[in-house]
Amino acid sequence: LYKRLADLGYVGSSLPEQYGGGGGDIVDLCVFLEETSYGRLPIAATGVTMIVAGAVERFGTEEQKQHYLGRIAAGDPFAIAMSEPGSGSDVASMRTKAIVDGDQIVLNGHKTWITCAQEADEILVIARSAQGERKHDGLSMVFVPRDAPGIEIRPIETMGGNEQCDVFFTDVTVPTASVLGEVGGGWGQLVAGLNVER
Repeated sequence: LYKRLADLGYVGSSLPEQYGGGGGDIVDLCVFLEETSYGRLPIAATGVTMIVAGAVERFGTEEQKQHYLGRIAAGDPFAIAMSEPGSGSDVASMRTKAIVDGDQIVLNGHKTWITCAQEADEILVIARSAQGERKHDGLSMVFVPRDAPGIEIRPIETMGGNEQCDVFFTDVTVPTASVLGEVGGGWGQLVAGLNVER
């Protein structure tokens, strides 16, 4: 169903036309989400996918915009991983690591309550790449394929189903080109999108 809605142009309605979208804005997205919610359509990945799209629009390279926004408009679902056990509202206290090692980044840690991680093609992970003077320093945003070696995804059973997940990273390795924006710039990038995402 999600892919069909993308084929009809609804999923990408708020994305720029040059990346395969409809050229609309946040109001178009809100109308789409509201109307599909009335019918309780099983497309929970839309909200989190569009959070990822917003981050790519604001901070991605032109190559990343072409790659990721084009895929999103075509119906590829994404997830975003921030919360951790003991680090929910206080996102900056996270402990998951994303350490740069040459031309690669190695991730280790545990994220929780990650919406639709089991359905996502890729997960945009916010993790600590360095320890700064403030806890807000040294965070980075990194794209990780859902099927990358070292990832384990466990759905959490809730009253609403199993759309929320625990995601475990054990020596998960991706190229540094997977970083969105700048290494260590994750906090500013997160804050820039909060109003729209809410």
